Amino acid sequence: HTFKVLELKEDNFDALKNLLISEFPETYLSKLSFERTMVLLGKEAAYKKLKSKFPRGKKLRSGDVGEVISRTYIEKHLDYVVPIKKLQWRDHREMAMRGDDVIAIKIDGDEIKFIKCEAKSVQSLNNNTLKEARKELDQYDGKPSPHSLDFIIERLHDIGNEELAEKLEVHKHHKRIRKQDVKHLLFVFTNSNPNLLQKTAFEAYTGDFCQISVGLKTKNHQEFITTVFEELNNQYE
Repeated sequence: HTFKVLELKEDNFDALKNLLISEFPETYLSKLSFERTMVLLGKEAAYKKLKSKFPRGKKLRSGDVGEVISRTYIEKHLDYVVPIKKLQWRDHREMAMRGDDVIAIKIDGDEIKFIKCEAKSVQSLNNNTLKEARKELDQYDGKPSPHSLDFIIERLHDIGNEELAEKLEVHKHHKRIRKQDVKHLLFVFTNSNPNLLQKTAFEAYTGDFCQISVGLKTKNHQEFITTVFEELNNQYE
């Protein structure tokens, strides 16, 4: 098990903000879809289409920031790949998506390793949030939900990654996902000190899955999220 505390210091505020601003456009709209609209209708229409995907509500914006930071952390620091950006398929920009927050994979020979991630972005962390995360991670016997795996497989077909889609589908139907092939990740972006409630919840775990708990602490949680979306919208005026 691994417990890690990160802190967003003032000197790094702009670096993380700019990273997210660069990640968010393709998080919400595929490059192919954007370019198709731009060729057909022009840049202004493509910008309008992209901006129509940005959520306006504080709760969804916060959740999306947590999800994208956790996805970026997984790919840059844990050597796993998040195969699809699921927010591209959100029904409406003000609707939350069902299923596991983030599923990451690693191909290991004939086996597939998984990270099942719950991403939480909250001003003040509380026990209810941690209990909710634990419940989500423990669902489906602690493994990625069948719904989430089917969603990933179908979206991989949609974007033309047939090889990975077929590998995942064969694995899902013909192999048992073993506990040792799944890691749980709780990623929290918050004003609160992760060494308190989050660490207590981490140490209380008695199950069989490898646990990774990461707390990213900041003094400017709401300010950070507001700034990201303000500058994101301004880029596409």
